[in-house]
Amino acid sequence: MILKLARLAALCTAFVVFTTPSSAGDLDCNYDSGATLRHPVVLLRGTVDGDSGRGQSPQVRVGNSVAPCLWREQQFKALVRLNEGENTISVGDRTLVLHYRPSTNPHYVRLIWMTDSTGETDFATPAEQGPQDYKEKLATAAELMQAFTADRMMALGLPPQTFRLERDENLRPVVHTWAQPQTKDAYYALDSQAWWHDVRKWIDREHPDAMAKNVVLAAYTRKDPESGEMLAHTALGGANLGLFGSASVFSWPSSLDQAFSCFQDSSAYATTAIHNDSNGRSVIWGLASTTIGATLHELSHAFGLPHCEDNLCIMTRGFDYFNRAFTFADAPSDRNRNALAFEPHQEAHFGAECTTQLAVSPWLRAEQSPPTSR
Repeated sequence: MILKLARLAALCTAFVVFTTPSSAGDLDCNYDSGATLRHPVVLLRGTVDGDSGRGQSPQVRVGNSVAPCLWREQQFKALVRLNEGENTISVGDRTLVLHYRPSTNPHYVRLIWMTDSTGETDFATPAEQGPQDYKEKLATAAELMQAFTADRMMALGLPPQTFRLERDENLRPVVHTWAQPQTKDAYYALDSQAWWHDVRKWIDREHPDAMAKNVVLAAYTRKDPESGEMLAHTALGGANLGLFGSASVFSWPSSLDQAFSCFQDSSAYATTAIHNDSNGRSVIWGLASTTIGATLHELSHAFGLPHCEDNLCIMTRGFDYFNRAFTFADAPSDRNRNALAFEPHQEAHFGAECTTQLAVSPWLRAEQSPPTSR
């Protein structure tokens, strides 16, 4: 396996120019200064030693913008949004330079908010009134999944390969809002497998694109108030489609600035209207972690990944711990009364076999390649 990964690393150098982690004085981080990346949102990890890492936590800045950042003593994690070209990043009084050159891969991940024939976009929330910023939530989750994938590929010694998202002129992810031909009651009557096949046929018929893997969330997912049954909820992926219900989307962050606080939010929520899919934790961070992680799990099935036996792999229940890439401890929940610190090897990841498959996937290449059918 080590030899396989080494060969793959040699084949994938188009993604980034890097050697070893940066050591600029007392700054040690996971990217070498001067690296060229092919995705714009980077999970930057590092340690600041010496006086710069003591006392008040230094800011992480990209030019004049402050990046969201989390500190534990002298360790930090930051979500850095790069501009195309050269970016000077400062951590306190230390700097490194990262270059962003957009991927030219024609294969991409397409984000779809799916309504029924009425076009109603609202998703379920615990309260009657709540923000309905579905585009922001889905776009943010997608960028977190993209950054997570690159970070986890690096963890096994590979370049930070990841999938390409469709982006607008401002480099923000595009979220399509498309209506299906029937009312929600018709879809409520279908079981998960039949619904998945119906959605796939609809996409292939109305929105065909052989270069796209589609992440589809159904706006009309609801909990039956009488039976408690979830209606139009599933988590299924394969071929060109990862399909997921929206009954937990209210818990997702609406921007990168909210990501770290979201994954530390121990607020409880009423479950009368939403799906408590939090692996027994029953708090915001647990719900967001499990369901964003599960969305990546289903997308990865569309990339061709099977289930595996590694308990922390995204392709098992490791998706419950998606949050750990963006935190240093599991916040309190119904499963842990106090914050639970973990070590880097206890973070969710892609197992070695999954990483080997991802490294040669057409959807994780940086450069344009010959057309590939799904």
